[in-house]
Amino acid sequence: MNCFSFLVSTCQLMFNEPTSLSITNSSDSDFSAAIVNDFNGDGLLDLVTTYTDFYTVDTNLYVFLGNGDGNFREKITCPTGVNNYDVPGFLATADFNNDGHQDLASMNYLSGSVGILVGEGNGTFETMQLLTSNTWYLFVFFFEHPWLTTSDLNGDSYIDIVFIDVTSCSIGLFFGYGNGTFTTQITLPVIDDFCFSSGIIADFNGDGKQDIAVTLGQKNYMSVMFGYKNGSFEEPMILSTGDYSSPTSIIANDFNGDKYLDIVVANTGNYNIGVFLGNADRSFRAQMIFPIKTLYPPYSMTAADFNGDGQLDITFTIFPDAVVNHNLYSSVNFVYVMTGYGNGSFGESIQVSTWTSNPAYIGIGDFDGDGGFDLILLGYVPGNDTILLNTSPCSIHNSSSQLYSSTTKFP
Repeated sequence: MNCFSFLVSTCQLMFNEPTSLSITNSSDSDFSAAIVNDFNGDGLLDLVTTYTDFYTVDTNLYVFLGNGDGNFREKITCPTGVNNYDVPGFLATADFNNDGHQDLASMNYLSGSVGILVGEGNGTFETMQLLTSNTWYLFVFFFEHPWLTTSDLNGDSYIDIVFIDVTSCSIGLFFGYGNGTFTTQITLPVIDDFCFSSGIIADFNGDGKQDIAVTLGQKNYMSVMFGYKNGSFEEPMILSTGDYSSPTSIIANDFNGDKYLDIVVANTGNYNIGVFLGNADRSFRAQMIFPIKTLYPPYSMTAADFNGDGQLDITFTIFPDAVVNHNLYSSVNFVYVMTGYGNGSFGESIQVSTWTSNPAYIGIGDFDGDGGFDLILLGYVPGNDTILLNTSPCSIHNSSSQLYSSTTKFP
């Protein structure tokens, strides 16, 4: 079998040749959302996807249960109960009703409405319970940058939902009761337009309370809001990402091994990756910049230890509009990996070829059970979805590398 490899330090980064995933619903279906987790409780990673199909009004969830060998079973179709083309467009997963099964939170594609789908524990889901019900179509996924995630923000041990409220361009919260129901929406006061933001939830200052960090692409900065553990937050701390940087994706983890969380952003406007190393005093060091040296700007990003050397690496897709501007939409079939050195810095971007045209989603996990982080790549263009199995020698023999994954999942 042919493989391609890249020598990084003493551990090689290696993936098998791409393998096709036959998961697209039809030739007219465009990718909308996806998420990876164990949805049937067998200890193996599964995949949930949604698609926009304006010909058949397809608003279903499609569940692909993993076999643990890099392959998936035939799809399970789960109706969402959502009408008028408003398919789930952004997904997050958590156990909202404390039954031990993974549920889904969704932001819908056209209206920006938020709802949950309760998991049955066998890979199927109940129809969506709407938490917000926007009665007009904002076409939010064409004009705004969606974001939704889950965490326990008020310290009651129940999972809450955080999202960008596209009706007001602010941050919305639903506090969970632990039984699958939630409070009415609470809106955080913000200092700027958050409709073009993405964010993460993490404890950045180590006080046991969850904090929020968001990018503001139109303002060229990042905002960190420290939490009080009652669901309220301090005034934002502003961190500049540079003139014309237009930050998009954001992730957090300890990238330099000092036990403090760091933040990494994809600066789409300046074609670079920005790293903010965290300090013990709730502050962050000045941004370190790592140019990506590609024709295209970075966009969607996540992190894991891909080469098994014990250090976090990052992988990213490119900004879809940049592909259109270069008139190469059908020929761009790659993602990038930047290997980490363990001190907060990264090597040059390595182009990894796939069969997926213009990858829009990167799913990360050990899909074949050998200890290495594999990649699932889904594209905006129908078909040609692929899986790249990790064959890095250090990674597949070091199961502890699975501890090193990003604190956030970005589509």
